[in-house]
Amino acid sequence: MGQALERFVRGLYDESHSVGSRVAKRFGVRAFPTLLVLDADGGELDEVNGRTPEEFVEELQRIARGDDTMASLRARLKSNPRDVEAAADLAGRLHMRHPKEAEELATQGLAQASPDQTEERAELMLIRASLLAEREDLSAALDLLEQILAELPQTKAAGSVGYVLWNYAHEGEPSRMLHLLERAIEVAPEEVRGDLLGMRILLHERKLQALIRTQAEKAHDDGEWLNRIAWDCYVRGWLLTDALAWAHRAVELT
Repeated sequence: MGQALERFVRGLYDESHSVGSRVAKRFGVRAFPTLLVLDADGGELDEVNGRTPEEFVEELQRIARGDDTMASLRARLKSNPRDVEAAADLAGRLHMRHPKEAEELATQGLAQASPDQTEERAELMLIRASLLAEREDLSAALDLLEQILAELPQTKAAGSVGYVLWNYAHEGEPSRMLHLLERAIEVAPEEVRGDLLGMRILLHERKLQALIRTQAEKAHDDGEWLNRIAWDCYVRGWLLTDALAWAHRAVELT
């Protein structure tokens, strides 16, 4: 790893300090650590995503060669704005740190993609869905994820739909999320299905909790019923703040 780093001038910035904060803002860094490779003028060449030392070295070697870097993808798009594959690759690299540019690329790429570019179309739709969800337009994001699963279920992006759903398991309407999750599990790689099954349990729990709240509203003037609901929540460890309020109400009524 040391040899791979020899050709680079290394700099370390702490986001909690003023200079580091300005650098993070300039490059749209939101997760730490983030390792960026810049050119001699401070322009962004690429981001290193290697998780193991071997992958880390391979990433540095790839960037040093200029293979499929963000800079090279931008150059491809400049010479051929209709390069849908480059648009999909670049949008995928940018969507976490430069969401506005990523959305423009995704929108443009989808408009230009041909019907046979299934992988590129699915990837661009997945990126748009993630960006919509981050902007709190979860309903529109779920529409796109449903479209991927219905129209492009054999694509690599379809296998990643479950991960996008997982990020919003605590926010989306549980019945709809469960409907999409069941389809996502069917097309997900075998090694990730276990994680998605855990999400299924979480969504069923959210459905039950919504039902409990409905029952508590109906039992507003029935102290015995409210007491049973509060006790059941206590035993399960669910809705404890609400359960305490229901228990107080039950005491007042009885």
